Amino acid sequence: MSPDPGWYDDPRDAGLLRFWDGSAWTAQTMKRADLETVEESQTVVGDGLRNRFKAKVDKSREQRRREQQVANAHRANQQANNQKALEEALALVQDAARRGAIVEEEHARSQMLSTARSLGGTRWRKHAGAMLDHAQSNGTVRIGAELIGVVKSEGFFSQYARKEALDKVSTGMPITVLSDRLFQGEQVYVIDEFTNAQVYLDGVEQITQRPTLTRMALLSPLPGTALIPGLALQKKKKNDLRHAEFLVGGRDWSISTPINPDSLQEPRRIAQMINSNADAIARKLERELMSQTPETAAKTDVISQLERLSALREQGVLSDAEFDQMKSAILNQEGSS
Repeated sequence: MSPDPGWYDDPRDAGLLRFWDGSAWTAQTMKRADLETVEESQTVVGDGLRNRFKAKVDKSREQRRREQQVANAHRANQQANNQKALEEALALVQDAARRGAIVEEEHARSQMLSTARSLGGTRWRKHAGAMLDHAQSNGTVRIGAELIGVVKSEGFFSQYARKEALDKVSTGMPITVLSDRLFQGEQVYVIDEFTNAQVYLDGVEQITQRPTLTRMALLSPLPGTALIPGLALQKKKKNDLRHAEFLVGGRDWSISTPINPDSLQEPRRIAQMINSNADAIARKLERELMSQTPETAAKTDVISQLERLSALREQGVLSDAEFDQMKSAILNQEGSS
C-alpha cells in the first residue's frame, strides 16, 4: 500500500527530506531543520487565529448579553411606569366615587381607559379594564351602581328595510343604563328625582296592492281579458312606517335613540326601572325634608344653593367673580336671618 502524501527521508540524501505525492517522489526537497521551523510556526499561527476568533465570538456574545440586559431593564422600567400611570388614574376614579361625584368619576374612568390606549397594545387596555372591574367588585368605584341594561339602537339598514324611505330613517347611539347613571357615547347623566324615561311608538304598517303586468300577461287567456287576473291577483307590498324611540331626560338634559318597534319589551323594562329609581330618590328626599326642623331646613337650603352655584361655576355658566359675589350674598342673607 502506497504511503500518504507528505515529507519523508530522502532515499538519496540522509540530510534532506523529499516530498512524496502518494505515488512517486517529487523534485521538492527540504532540510530537516527547516521542516521543524515550519511546523512550529504553523502551530503558533493556528493557535493565534483560533484564539482571536474565540475572543471575537466571546466579545460578540457578551455584547449581545449586555444589550439584552439593557433592553430587559428598559422594558421593566416602562412597564413599571405604565402600571404607575394606571394606578394614579384609578386613584382619581376612586376619589370621585368616594365623594359621590358621578360625572367626575365617569370622566376619570374614560381618561384612564384613554391613558391605557396611549400606552399601546391591547394588553394595557385589557389590564386597565381588569383593574376597573376589580375595583368595582371591591366597592371602590361605581359604588352601589348596578347594570340595568343597554338600550340598543335600531340600525340604518334595519330601518330602511322596513320603511324604504331615507327621509324616515333616523340614527342614534345605544344607551347604557345603571341604577344611578346612564351613558350615551362619552356623555354621562345622573339619575335623580327629575329623571323620566319612556318608550314612544308612532306610525302604522301599510299594505298596498297593485296589478302587475307579468301576471296580467301570463294569466290572460284571451285578448282584452288581462285586467281580470291582474285585479284578482294583485301584488301586495308592506311599508312599515312605524317609528319607535327610547327617550330619557332630566331637569336640564334629554337624550333619545331609535329602537326596533318589534322589540319593545326590554326598552320598556329599562324605562320602568329608571322611573322606579327616580321615584325612590324623590321619596327619600321628601322624607328627609319632612324630618328636618326649620333651622336645619334653612341650613340645608343654604348648602344646596352653594352647591348649585359651584356646579354652575364648574360648567362655565358663572365666572369666579360672579360666583364669589352670589356666594357672599347667600351667606350674608343667612347671617342676617
